[in-house]
Amino acid sequence: MNAGRELDALVAEKVMGWKRLDLGPINGIRWIKGKDVIESEFPFSYSTDISAAWEVVEKLRAVGVEIVVVAHSVKFSCCVNDTETGKTSFLSLAATAPRAICKMALRAVGVDLK
Repeated sequence: MNAGRELDALVAEKVMGWKRLDLGPINGIRWIKGKDVIESEFPFSYSTDISAAWEVVEKLRAVGVEIVVVAHSVKFSCCVNDTETGKTSFLSLAATAPRAICKMALRAVGVDLK
């Protein structure tokens, strides 16, 4: 899956806990998480902005999932280290660090990107 809106929406919903609410052509789109509401059609850039991708890293760290990002000559790899078991899993490769983080985060929460 390429970086962009589709990947960002999956991360927003499956990892970050946002829900998309379509209020129709007049009222537009709202993104809701708890009491937080974002009145924007699409406010997320997790797969293209490293600071937004780092929010994903912090969210997973808060639930005990340690993320490791490694820069290679032309790609980035990203894996999960479970802080309780010490096991490493969910390797992802991508041309950018934000995209690698997003792909790995989705795999960590059980979303198959095939």
